[in-house]
Amino acid sequence: MKFSHERSKVVVSAARSEGRLTIEVRDSCGGLPPGKAEELFDPLVQRSADRSGFGLGLGIALQAAESHNGTIKVRDLPGDGCAFVIDLPSTATAARSK
Repeated sequence: MKFSHERSKVVVSAARSEGRLTIEVRDSCGGLPPGKAEELFDPLVQRSADRSGFGLGLGIALQAAESHNGTIKVRDLPGDGCAFVIDLPSTATAARSK
């Protein structure tokens, strides 16, 4: 929400397939500079002039997903925004098998 343009939408969707749960959060931040997507998950990285946070959120989210045998990836939507995709096992048993 913090990085989306005023009066724009943030869309959250989810789907479950083949033992996996996929959650997508799509925003309207305007898109990412080329080649900068993966560094968003590095601790203390902030890509905006808004420095009201610590730059830890996505790094913590990635650690949480990985500790549950999952992943988070970001997809740039040039000129529009970003889509963050969280992929997790859809059962507790699968998460513990790591």
